[in-house]
Amino acid sequence: MTQKANLFKGQQKRKSIPPSRHGKIPVTRKGKRVVKPSKVTKEMDADRVSEELNVFQMKLSSITLDKQEAKMEKMADECLFA
Repeated sequence: MTQKANLFKGQQKRKSIPPSRHGKIPVTRKGKRVVKPSKVTKEMDADRVSEELNVFQMKLSSITLDKQEAKMEKMADECLFA
């Protein structure tokens, strides 16, 4: 009693992937496809640009914080060994 697929209600047989044709890899879709909106409004475009700017500013601020921390550590080491 190893084949239990027909015991569960709503459980359907999975489709098998056909063999590759002409060396091409078979395409298996997983989940919903992402579809770009056909109309892009100025608001949508502005939101996208502002989001990219925010990400850039966050990366820039993290780099400057890392540099400041490195300077502080260097100064602390100099004070300890002086």
